[in-house]
Amino acid sequence: MPPSPLAQDVVRILELCRKERNRHRISLSFSYIYRSGLVIHASLGSYVVMMMVEDGNILYTKEVFERLICQDHYLWNALIIGYVKYGEIHEALDLYETMIQRECVIYANNLAFVSLLSACTILQDMERGEGIYSEIARRGFHETDVFIGSSLINMYAKCGFMRKANDVFNKQLIQNVVSWTALIAGYAEHGHFRELFHCEKEMRRQGILLDTFTFGFILRACAIMKDIEKGREVHGEVTRLGLLEDDYVLGSILVDMYAKCGYLVEALKVFEKLPKKDVVSWTAIVAGYTEYGHDEEALSCYRNLQLEGIAPNEVTFVCILNCCGSLGALCTGKEIHTQIIIKGLEKELFLGNSLINMYIKCGLLLDARAVFDILPIRDVVSWTALVTGYGQLGEIKDIYPILERMMGEGITPDLVTFRAVLNVCSHAGSIDKAEVFFISIISHYGLLPKCEHYNCLVDLFGRAGHIEKAIMTMEQMPFHPSITSWNTMLSSCQWWNNVELGKDAFKHSVQMNEKDTAAYVCMCNIYVNAAMHDQADDDVLALRTTCTSPCSLNTNVESIPSSYR
Repeated sequence: MPPSPLAQDVVRILELCRKERNRHRISLSFSYIYRSGLVIHASLGSYVVMMMVEDGNILYTKEVFERLICQDHYLWNALIIGYVKYGEIHEALDLYETMIQRECVIYANNLAFVSLLSACTILQDMERGEGIYSEIARRGFHETDVFIGSSLINMYAKCGFMRKANDVFNKQLIQNVVSWTALIAGYAEHGHFRELFHCEKEMRRQGILLDTFTFGFILRACAIMKDIEKGREVHGEVTRLGLLEDDYVLGSILVDMYAKCGYLVEALKVFEKLPKKDVVSWTAIVAGYTEYGHDEEALSCYRNLQLEGIAPNEVTFVCILNCCGSLGALCTGKEIHTQIIIKGLEKELFLGNSLINMYIKCGLLLDARAVFDILPIRDVVSWTALVTGYGQLGEIKDIYPILERMMGEGITPDLVTFRAVLNVCSHAGSIDKAEVFFISIISHYGLLPKCEHYNCLVDLFGRAGHIEKAIMTMEQMPFHPSITSWNTMLSSCQWWNNVELGKDAFKHSVQMNEKDTAAYVCMCNIYVNAAMHDQADDDVLALRTTCTSPCSLNTNVESIPSSYR
């Protein structure tokens, strides 16, 4: 049916509104067309659907589409693409299934397939993704279309199927920077850095120029691996290529790399040269200061961020809350808590956990408990923080009920939880409870304690003067005692003036790290406490000279003289 004069007038009105970007009038026009029945005109109806998709006004788009007499394949594809673009993921996949049922899937085009694969990636829906891949493979698009191939690689990689992602990559007839970067992104996401750097090397061998996205993934890998040399090499390359002049995103990634590697001066130099400083680059600096214990500098950076009129994001809040906890900066911590509430983020798990930790470190258990109670979802980190808080206040009797309630909510305590519990018992001198908790790690919860858990017992027994139990605990370790184990024993010897056992513990500690000044200080204090000032220097030096064996890591408790067991 050719459009009526009225339909033609409506098209002209819509075009005028479109040029003026008058969304209100466009919406009114859509409503009029729908109510008047003009949508049944093929050309007008198609035009309206396309405008709705383009404008993001998809509330009635499918309904209008269904009323069209002529539904061409161009409209089907446009609607699928529009749904994905504006976040209506399920609707896009449902529409594709309708196409299958109507036997018109063959007309799905390349861009529609890219959108559908993106939808499956977002939903982690491998079943539908595999079905779409079958149709793509039947038509040979995965070999000839780089964007479809890259979307397939991205889908498999994001869903954790790197082998399938690699298979798709190898089948592509054209392997350009887009497909290579999709593969590299997958390896980066799953921590397969050796494979990532192999891909980079192969790209360079084939003469494929790396783009900003590729460099970004490589720099993120350098940050995680703390590979500063590789990071500097990439920094030099992107500088020579002029990629930092206009790309502040890549610059922010570079700042983050230096900060995570602990090279904060270099991170600041890159930061100062950025063409634009956004919340990501500011947060990278804040996170770097926080990670390496420069809490005052992190807080100063946070204040400067605010002075620049940049709104902090969730990661910024987490970093600063950690600083507030470490510094006891309660006022700033409460200020951030208020901002979190204003932004409606108070029920976000990772922010809630950070708030709990901050309040606990500041000694405000009731405030921590209030944050804990409003969290709709609590994980093992939340519960562990609460256990730590009760322990710090000496409320050890409350820890068992907390663990039971934790289990009742389907959250199993992990080794970090029990380390917190044992630390609490150690500082409280609660030997009996510590032994019960330690046994329950294996018997009740089915976990295998690590060296740090044994060290907590060694510390507890040593503080209480039960040296024999401390030695027995070290003997029972299913692995060789660490330098921390021996230093803990050394501290116990200092506390109880046990010179001979202290000598042995000192020898083992120095064998593992002869530059550990804490061990020397502790041994000298043992001599001083035992009124053996004159012997201290000579004996410590003599002990050090006997500790030259490179096989110290194979030493165990059996070398302790039997008279001290």
